[in-house]
Amino acid sequence: MLPLVAFLFVGVLAQQTLADEPEAIVGGTPAAPGEFPWQVSLNYRGRHVCGGSIIAPTKVLTAAHCVNFVNSVSSLRIVSGTINPSRGQLHAVRSIRIHPNYSDKQSDAWVNDVAVITLQSPIIYNQYQSPIALADSQVGPGTMCILSGWGKTDSNEQVAPTLLKMVQSVVSQFQCKQRHFGMPLNNSHLCCLNRRGIGACSGDSGGPLVANGKQIGLASWVSPCAVGEPDVYTNVYHHRSFILSS
Repeated sequence: MLPLVAFLFVGVLAQQTLADEPEAIVGGTPAAPGEFPWQVSLNYRGRHVCGGSIIAPTKVLTAAHCVNFVNSVSSLRIVSGTINPSRGQLHAVRSIRIHPNYSDKQSDAWVNDVAVITLQSPIIYNQYQSPIALADSQVGPGTMCILSGWGKTDSNEQVAPTLLKMVQSVVSQFQCKQRHFGMPLNNSHLCCLNRRGIGACSGDSGGPLVANGKQIGLASWVSPCAVGEPDVYTNVYHHRSFILSS
């Protein structure tokens, strides 16, 4: 039996929740301006739908499920240099590359949930917007990490008005599979957990999970939000070659 799960993004066309709306979520704390300069918002038709990260002047990393519904790149903007997704610098999108082996099926545990967005013009770096380095080695269980995002903070709320952050630690594949009822997790996935009441939720998808100054994951799906089960991320190190070649 597969668990109830939910994607972590929101939007007019992007709401693909496979479970009831959560009753309690995130438990994050406010981020300071410039604390996560790599953080961006994906703005679809004027609304925040997902997070992402700056990895190069014209490159943004996000989850595949955040962009696989986009029919025209003209409907998507990247917002950078801000802790408020309704403000900041807007960047037009040139192209989107989704991992060729991404699966949008629950039975595949949404494997290879990663995409790279190319901007029409480069982001000018400053104290509020700059890139994050990609993980160059596999992280082990117990590694402390931090997620930033504008996900919902209550099932009756909109996305957070300002950027939030929360700390988790990496859990083993074995433990993650057990907690998710045998979902077919593999090296494409990375799992993290804090405790019940603290976790990722709708609007956090594609957001950067960082450890030791490098991005180790990007938010993919939960079961559902902050119920005390591991959050599932896309493993950046496993997909490093795809990311760098995009």
